[in-house]
Amino acid sequence: MASNTSGADQLPLMPPGRQSNAVAMMPNPRPRHKVYDTQPLGTNALLLAELTKPFHQKLIEEAKNSLKSSFFEMAVVLSQAAAEMCTEWALTSLFAMRNDSDLTDPILDLFPVKDICNDRVRSIYSVLSSDSPNKKRFWEKFKRHHARRNNLVHRGKKPSPSEATESVAVVNQYLDHVERVLAGLQEKQRQKR
Repeated sequence: MASNTSGADQLPLMPPGRQSNAVAMMPNPRPRHKVYDTQPLGTNALLLAELTKPFHQKLIEEAKNSLKSSFFEMAVVLSQAAAEMCTEWALTSLFAMRNDSDLTDPILDLFPVKDICNDRVRSIYSVLSSDSPNKKRFWEKFKRHHARRNNLVHRGKKPSPSEATESVAVVNQYLDHVERVLAGLQEKQRQKR
């Protein structure tokens, strides 16, 4: 058999699926990032990052896109949806970190757990996380956003462009805050092991 080689990389040219063991064992002439070996074949890193992104991050991105497109009502509604999904994600994650899986469903089924402005929800979040979002600088603006969303959805009161901008910004602050809190708790848990 004649050896077909390319001058560029000096690897034998063979039909797909017919590589010899010697070729398969040769080091890759083009180094690749270690994440490449952990992703499904045919998936690039950007697509994988998008597919694994928490849903609340996707929602806030859509809210930002709506704001840029002057869909102010949609920006407010999507912002609130992002906040609610983040709250639910946080509570579920906090229970998982405590290894209280038997308590998760019974407690979370007692009442809707999406609204951090609800005193019961915030109380459970605070106990599990040792965090009090209602004591943070963004809280008053977050409550205004919450009222704005309710006025829009239940009373048809349309937000101004500046109000929609404030809603997207403050929800983004809330999401960043909760993600930082959970990341800190996860890091503390790793250090204990």
